[in-house]
Amino acid sequence: MSDFLEMQPRRKIYTLIVKNPGVHLSKIAELLNMPITEVESNLYYLEKNKNIIATTKDGFKRYYCRDDIESSLDKKALETRQRIYETILRNPGIHQAGIAHLLTMRKSLAEYHLIYLEKNKAILAIKENGYKRYYLKGADVDNSGRQLLGLVRQEIPSRIVLLLLKNQILQHKDLVEQLNMAPSTISYHLNKLLKQGVIEVCKYGEDKGYSLTNKKELMKFLVKYEVHSVIDSFKDMWDQIY
Repeated sequence: MSDFLEMQPRRKIYTLIVKNPGVHLSKIAELLNMPITEVESNLYYLEKNKNIIATTKDGFKRYYCRDDIESSLDKKALETRQRIYETILRNPGIHQAGIAHLLTMRKSLAEYHLIYLEKNKAILAIKENGYKRYYLKGADVDNSGRQLLGLVRQEIPSRIVLLLLKNQILQHKDLVEQLNMAPSTISYHLNKLLKQGVIEVCKYGEDKGYSLTNKKELMKFLVKYEVHSVIDSFKDMWDQIY
């Protein structure tokens, strides 16, 4: 091995990054009880010598070990990537936070392996509704299906869909009352569901209501892609229906 770990502080920093991929400068300094300036100079050395890599997210520079010096972690990394791959297989359209939640891992660790899988063309990432959603390369979900998955995996639209599965037809005021949300919020998400063709406007006495466009097909879609496994509130309501 080269002499990049000869200095004790450098060895401590490197070991910390191995155990905590995605850690940032101030956190390293805090965990090692080391001056930030000292940590910064050693990180600069490690990065310059290609022992670590850095990405910037949310205003922080986050550090990871390079794949070519991960030999001691190869087996664990492979197992983790396989778990992430299988999670995406079962849940096409899932985003990073959902993967981290299902696999009980840090978001930074999930991000690290997602970057690797995307770079190596094992998965496809598509930005939808402000989220980067993940699919397997060559998956059988078409563009329309991807849009629907992205929609029903959002908290409020998913709860509206489930209420309509339970109640057949609901008025705007019913949804406001049952979801305990502002009328404008409910209107915003109803419009998204209408635009996607998930729901339709129907007569409800002298007024109008909302119902699912094709309940049977939607149920099959939700079951096939296990949407209930990602959102906790969806799961609770889903168990009452299915």
